[in-house]
Amino acid sequence: MCGLFGIVAQNIRASELISPVSLIRSRGPDDVQMMTKDWFALGFTRLAIMSLENGKQPVISSNGDIVLAFNGEIYNFDLLLRQYDIDRQSCEADLLLVLYIRFGSDFTKLIDGDFSIVVLQQSSKSCHLFRDPVGVKPLYYAPLNDGGWAFSSAVSAFFAIPGFSCELDPIVVQERMVLGFWSENRTCFRTIRQCPPGSHVTLSASRPPSIRDAARPLKQSRLLASLDPIGNAVQQTTEYLRAAVAKRVRHSSHFPVVMSLSGGIDSTLMTALAAQDFPSQVSAITIADRPDTDDVKYSALFAAATNMTHFVYNLSIDEFKHNFAAMVLAQGTISSSYSGYQIAKAVRLRWPDAKVLLMGEGADEIFLGYSIFANFREYVSGVNAKLEKVPNEIVESSELLSRVNNWSKLPLTDIWLDLIQLFQRDQLVNSHLLGCDHGPMAHGIECRVPYLDTDLISIAAEIPPRIHSVLQRPKTLLRLALATVLQQHQVLAKQLLARRTSPAFMATNRCRRWLSEFVKAKTSVSRFRHPALHELSLDPAEKFWIGALIVIFQERCGRIDGLSFEDLTSAIFES
Repeated sequence: MCGLFGIVAQNIRASELISPVSLIRSRGPDDVQMMTKDWFALGFTRLAIMSLENGKQPVISSNGDIVLAFNGEIYNFDLLLRQYDIDRQSCEADLLLVLYIRFGSDFTKLIDGDFSIVVLQQSSKSCHLFRDPVGVKPLYYAPLNDGGWAFSSAVSAFFAIPGFSCELDPIVVQERMVLGFWSENRTCFRTIRQCPPGSHVTLSASRPPSIRDAARPLKQSRLLASLDPIGNAVQQTTEYLRAAVAKRVRHSSHFPVVMSLSGGIDSTLMTALAAQDFPSQVSAITIADRPDTDDVKYSALFAAATNMTHFVYNLSIDEFKHNFAAMVLAQGTISSSYSGYQIAKAVRLRWPDAKVLLMGEGADEIFLGYSIFANFREYVSGVNAKLEKVPNEIVESSELLSRVNNWSKLPLTDIWLDLIQLFQRDQLVNSHLLGCDHGPMAHGIECRVPYLDTDLISIAAEIPPRIHSVLQRPKTLLRLALATVLQQHQVLAKQLLARRTSPAFMATNRCRRWLSEFVKAKTSVSRFRHPALHELSLDPAEKFWIGALIVIFQERCGRIDGLSFEDLTSAIFES
């Protein structure tokens, strides 16, 4: 919905906002607002989806004490207006301001939505950052060299601050090498932190940050003594997912709302529910880097059977190369993420006025779809072996590595449940949600994720984990739900359910393979300028991505004007 950037420090100049805000302009192409006081500066870029006429931000309390701006969507907006007798002409930011004044920092417990919120309080000269309980909307903060703090919706904005430290975080590097992901409160840069999901972070110019829980707590998966009937679990899953999709489609004044459709279980179920309930308001898109993929085949079958408007976008290697620097800049992380950026670019090409994209992220985490949950002993064994190579001081400095280092003292069932929690928090945020936000927002498109609706998560947590994989089939509940939803298209349902499991990142597999072969060829005749790349990843394509990250952020401070793929290659490798 928007981009936020701000500074909390003494003697701030308005000019200090210009460069950082320019780097998040794509997040809010419809409006820009800036505000400067003696102890804070706030920049806001708006993507107008709701309250098109009266949705200006930031909003200010009548006595001038409180300034509020937020990024995201409040799905129970109408309900809260009625419940607390608030002016019906209010926008979402107005509502949040009223709730904050009435309830203080507990106001986020009333919200059903995806959000990052900034509250600046003049009387205490304090800045309060709030993030939704799942972590759908990002919010970062970092210390300034001369004292004080900066905060932002995107990592790139920090690098417009003169002298900002761009050193990689060695703890994150080790966490990723051991687990494949890193702590939910960290970024790959040493000085930049994430507001943890569901947290309230308080910043002031003269004190260290304080962090505490704020949003409604999510229920965690657990072992239950009795099994609910599978039929009841399927019915509840379908009903709650249908409601989650409906919230996210209705909460827009721009149509079509576009569904990201791969033809797999997760995206097809989500899209089928949207097509049934909003046939004239939703369309579907599929991207592929070659025309003969299963994604193209099965998504086309679904669209034809349901008469849904469907656009297939073929991604060429030349376009992949052309977009590479922009993708790295948008993500700002050591884990490569291509699909969100490419899907949103294709949406913008096909539907220039579209502003909302629904994706199926979170289904594998919440409904235990990863094979790793069934074969967790092998994963744990690999983690233990990698941990032995990590210096003790790194393990002790990392809450995440210290946590998994303690697995050797736990029974297997406790390890399994802890692994699920890590994948539903740290892994989900850093491997998926950041990409879902940053990639699409680079094109002024907001990504929404129905599978991470808090009500649906609560229902899924009440279902015993063993029901999620009955007969050793991952995501059994979603499979049965899809068969139920498509009962009028039984032939189609059988085809979709019989589809073999796709490899990860199917949409960009050809491009990834090309990049890996390209890097292998280059390293046979040249060397990386940064020898540490050999230690940061075993995957050649990942090494190139991290090398590009170092060039773009450490050497170019987030500026990619005129930076071609060939220029990037020359900067990554020695001549």
